[in-house]
Amino acid sequence: MDKRFSSIDDIMNSDLFDQIVAPSRKQKQVFYDPEVESFMEIVKFYQENGREPEKTNDFARLSERTLASRLIGIRKNPDRIAKLKKYDDVGLLAPSKKFDKEIKSLDDILNFGSSELLGDLAQSDSEKSIFNTSRFRE
Repeated sequence: MDKRFSSIDDIMNSDLFDQIVAPSRKQKQVFYDPEVESFMEIVKFYQENGREPEKTNDFARLSERTLASRLIGIRKNPDRIAKLKKYDDVGLLAPSKKFDKEIKSLDDILNFGSSELLGDLAQSDSEKSIFNTSRFRE
């Protein structure tokens, strides 16, 4: 920077000018999708524990309950299944089998959740949702 330039030609022929007008290197873009990351947490749980996360009432396993709820939500939405299928290395999004666990108590019903017990009878359509207010007039 101590060098003074006396003409435009001096400026344009200098190394400093070449550095200024040189195209910048493009940084590699990293894409972050929160939905994929949250699904990968479920896959990691499955790989570490050898089973799907369960909805439990045990406060020590609250994070497992969160993962179980997230997995149920993903399985109810075909668009989310299609999006996350390529990240499913363990078969969590494969078509599920019928409910085959034996129910012995009310706690079993509460732990499994109505969506697993009712299967196709559970209301998963957005028009049947109690939160859908499109049928009401303003």
